[in-house]
Amino acid sequence: MSANSISSSVHVGARISADLAAKLDELCALTERSRSYWLVEALEAFIPRELEDVRVVTNAVAEGEAHPESYLGGADLDAWMIEHGVTSAAALAQARDELARGELGHGAL
Repeated sequence: MSANSISSSVHVGARISADLAAKLDELCALTERSRSYWLVEALEAFIPRELEDVRVVTNAVAEGEAHPESYLGGADLDAWMIEHGVTSAAALAQARDELARGELGHGAL
């Protein structure tokens, strides 16, 4: 991290499980790095990938709304999402099962 990025940083807090905290602490001890170091490393690796996935879906939805004649639905949409790495066939099947049982959580799809 550069001195400039430290001065423009913001504090973010999150609660994590005791098990995950223990693993993080072990990693910190073994590498002689701080929790902050490893959390920033993890977020820098994870967020850009997830953000790109969400952008792909958001753009596809906007395109579908702008051009409903070319809108993908049903099996075509499933195939597109799997092809573009947005989800997997197993994840879609699990979500459908949970939806059918009324167990699908907020934000699952």
